[in-house]
Amino acid sequence: MRTLQITTIFSILVLLSGTAVAADWPMFGHDPQHTGVAGESLEPPLEVLWKFGAGGEVGSPAVSRDTVYIGSSDNYVYALDADTGTEKWKFETGRQVLSSPAVYGGTVYIGSNDNYVYALDADTGTEKWKFETGGQIGSSPAVSRDTVYISSWDHYVYALDADTGTEKWKFETGSAITRSSPAVYGGTVYIGSGDNYVYALDADTGTEKWKFETGRQVLSSPAVYGGTVYIGAGDNACALDADTGTEKWKYNIGGGIGSRSSPAVSGDTVYIGSNDNYVYALDADTGAEKWKFETGGWIYSSPAVSGGTVYIESNDDYVYALDADTGTEKWKFKVGHLSYMVGLFSPVVSGGRLYVGADCRVYAFTTEVIMSAPAPTLELTPTPTAVYTPLPIATPHPTCIAAPRPTPAPTPEDTSPPAISILNPIIIEYNNNDVLEEGEKVTITYGANDPIGVTSIKILIDGTMLESRNGAGTYTVTTNSLPVGKHTIRVEATDSKSNTGFEELPITVERTGPSVYFGTTRTMINKGEDAIFTLSAVNPIGNPLMTVQLILKPPTGVSVTSSSFAKAGSGIYTCTQTIESGDNVRSIEVRLTGNEVGTHEIESEVYYRFEGSPKSPTRYETLTLIVEPDTHPTDSEFKTRELVVPGFGMMVSVMGLLAVYLWRKRR
Repeated sequence: MRTLQITTIFSILVLLSGTAVAADWPMFGHDPQHTGVAGESLEPPLEVLWKFGAGGEVGSPAVSRDTVYIGSSDNYVYALDADTGTEKWKFETGRQVLSSPAVYGGTVYIGSNDNYVYALDADTGTEKWKFETGGQIGSSPAVSRDTVYISSWDHYVYALDADTGTEKWKFETGSAITRSSPAVYGGTVYIGSGDNYVYALDADTGTEKWKFETGRQVLSSPAVYGGTVYIGAGDNACALDADTGTEKWKYNIGGGIGSRSSPAVSGDTVYIGSNDNYVYALDADTGAEKWKFETGGWIYSSPAVSGGTVYIESNDDYVYALDADTGTEKWKFKVGHLSYMVGLFSPVVSGGRLYVGADCRVYAFTTEVIMSAPAPTLELTPTPTAVYTPLPIATPHPTCIAAPRPTPAPTPEDTSPPAISILNPIIIEYNNNDVLEEGEKVTITYGANDPIGVTSIKILIDGTMLESRNGAGTYTVTTNSLPVGKHTIRVEATDSKSNTGFEELPITVERTGPSVYFGTTRTMINKGEDAIFTLSAVNPIGNPLMTVQLILKPPTGVSVTSSSFAKAGSGIYTCTQTIESGDNVRSIEVRLTGNEVGTHEIESEVYYRFEGSPKSPTRYETLTLIVEPDTHPTDSEFKTRELVVPGFGMMVSVMGLLAVYLWRKRR
């Protein structure tokens, strides 16, 4: 029944669009609902038909009629011939193009990291209009009823007139929308945000209908089918009622939904990839696991369902074809190294072909094998001897990793530096306020490629080396905690001809973050005395409610006497403080009594947590407390000392005799 429904829906969409045909894959997730289901069945095994090399990593394509449209980190949007991979046109934007295109009514719509949404003529690449948002655009547009829906890092969801680019409405969420792309169905726009919410908005007005809190930031894009919204958030795949936002079910995946993997829904099954290297098939009604398939790497790619096959990419550099009912592997093909954009590149099935992206190239696969020459004889043999070859490989962009070729003709001396990419850093936040604060860290994805080979890549922050690599590729590194102020991330790369280039990205730590301190200025006490330690914490204005926890593990010979501590286990004591925004807690005394003479190591753990956010990294410290003998004796000790003074009894006797003698003499 579900298969019949989705086929019917697809047919209606084709009629409404006026330009799409059954073989098209016109936008991310195939359709405005992001079902990820092709309008045709393509069964493996497949052969490479052509490859196209771009000047950078490539995103997920859209296919309309005889053209493949794709964005790249080299700042260009490309239009390729679907039969040969030949470049028809390319259009340059101001920054990386991580968005996937949408094709509608003879126009290509796409976002760029230069903050603009572009509308380009599908046949010529000529710019029709562009619309400026307040931030980068990693989201992919959905086009429905002459309206373009797209989101931006500036926290907003936008609705734009498809013909003019005029803003119809915009809706502000609580954080940057870095990856999630809008899904549109039944007069409603569905979108996830970095503020941990999934939103349902009126498609005509942008008015909020409902929002659902996931507990984790939402980078996955929703898929809508059968009155249900399916989405990945944190460690869970969730199903929500499309009308009310009520949770229908939640499936926990220990490795975590790979942040960028979005679900595909076909019939009664939801397919999604995960950071634990598995592809999952879940019952669409209950969330029960039907099967899971292990790949050799994490999965940021979103699945594409074609007939009885699920296609998906993994970071083990393979594209897989799995049986949709059982999860059995039907076919796999090793492509080049998958980049950071693999989270945006998802397989696409259109016109009897599978399109896959890796190592700066677009691959086109097909079941059709094209003969290089007619077979010389009709005689049948047990092993066919006919020679088959794919169509020629499309000419790659000069800065892309070119496919191997036999003994190329001499070329001019290479003087161009490697192509360098820096993906904007992801903030490792502790309060989810989308502001980089003092003490927080950033994770940076960077890389470099060059046709003649890369010999070194270095990434620095403010001139200090974070790490270096000896070969081409894409890498990820996390900085240390950063102080308030402006900082510069710099990537330098050198090729085998000693051509060197660099790219820089500025970042700003905007304000002082939370301050938590535990320690003492006095580390030496006498036996029986109290050592007074101090727990201090400050929660800057504008932050959510903050909870600070201190855990102490005193050794034998030291006891915790503060009433604010609770015993949490054998030899473990905890103290928890709650701090409002703009408040500070100073000099919370922690009293430790030294019961035994000696040097004692006191283990402590301190962390803080903002309301609705994960806890900060735990800070482990070992404090040294020296307990010395008491230098002030008690009364009993004093009497004992009197009794053991040498000659003391004789002295008393002599003094007594002397006193008697003097008394008698006076008489």
